[in-house]
Amino acid sequence: MTVKTEEEIERDKRSQVPAKTMTFKEKMTERIRESIGDLISDEELSKIVDEGIRSAFFERKQISGGYSSDTRFTTPLINDIVISLVDV
Repeated sequence: MTVKTEEEIERDKRSQVPAKTMTFKEKMTERIRESIGDLISDEELSKIVDEGIRSAFFERKQISGGYSSDTRFTTPLINDIVISLVDV
């Protein structure tokens, strides 16, 4: 008989949760966890996912002017998403 570690028990619990009840962050964390396995701890992975979500949706992006010195900033992606939903 094999004894499961706490990590294996947690992984089994997560795999039994229906995808519809999982949040976006939980889905992303689970996909990354499945891809890289035991190379990174759950705490580190959670920090990476948090930073990625914040960076992707809530930070302004810098756009350089190419050969000119003009630099512009875009609005955060979440602004565009909300505006598109309101305009419907």
